[in-house]
Amino acid sequence: LATADMLNRRGHSVTVFEREDKIGGLLRYGIPNMKLEKQFIDRKIAIMEEEGVQFVTGCNIGKDKKAATLLKEFDRIVLCCGASNPRDIKVPGREAEGIYFAVASGRGLLSLEKLFEDVRDEIIFIAENGSLVEFHGEDLYEATMSKDFYLSAFEKLKTSPFINTSELLLTGKKGCYVLETVDPAYLAFSAHYNENIQKVARLEDITDEIFKFTTNFSEETVAAGEAWVNQHVPGVKAMTTGYKSIDIVLDYVDKGVAIVELAKKLNLEMDQVMTFGDNLNDLHMMQVAGYPIAPENARPEILEVAKEVIGHHAAHSVMTYMEGL
Repeated sequence: LATADMLNRRGHSVTVFEREDKIGGLLRYGIPNMKLEKQFIDRKIAIMEEEGVQFVTGCNIGKDKKAATLLKEFDRIVLCCGASNPRDIKVPGREAEGIYFAVASGRGLLSLEKLFEDVRDEIIFIAENGSLVEFHGEDLYEATMSKDFYLSAFEKLKTSPFINTSELLLTGKKGCYVLETVDPAYLAFSAHYNENIQKVARLEDITDEIFKFTTNFSEETVAAGEAWVNQHVPGVKAMTTGYKSIDIVLDYVDKGVAIVELAKKLNLEMDQVMTFGDNLNDLHMMQVAGYPIAPENARPEILEVAKEVIGHHAAHSVMTYMEGL
């Protein structure tokens, strides 16, 4: 995007090809909304379009469009390959048996698998804020809601003064689900983090196994909305996943529970586990780990339980710390 912007300002006609369905790459798909609101990306893209930059999405160069074709159509080609592979840690012992990349996220498994498509067979996925742990295609741990349970929870959620059912999404094994009355802006926002979103007339029509609800509030009401869910909806737990978003999962589920289950599968003691966290959905994970570490920009509750506080996440403090071990 920076290259396109600078070339366009110098008077060149610029076309950007993007493999994903939206422009932004790592900025859009790799950075949580709590750290980078996607409205700022959308605003910049809109400005660039008004200035004449053309964007072509859903085009994987080399597959959907051949390099030879590009060379015929354009005077110059700039290759910007993105950052779809995780940054490795170049330290002695990295290749030793039993060392894995693990991604712990509030995102669904389908979204994470797409985000890490090139290395998906090398990664342990802790998805849905701890509702699912998967490795090499095997579910090591999962916690799903029965249909009766999530329908009953939905009836309770409809009575909340904070929740708008047109801004509510359910995530499952095969896809994600919203009502046909979904707010278009919320649907567009949700598409940044969720795959295979399907509209349904009623939640009763869903045939998938469901992990969680997710919804948005205003920044002013997110704390009160989370508290209302925890007080009034039995059997669930609401947790903040961004400045305006909460996930609603089964009350015994979170990243900490998933980490404990994963450690059992890998025959690890919890004092052998180091975790990095910054938001409230990381809190239990930080509490159960032997050595929890937080960046300086973490929530106060996270900083309180951290055994060590490192630099701001924007300075790549986590990777810098691990490489220095």
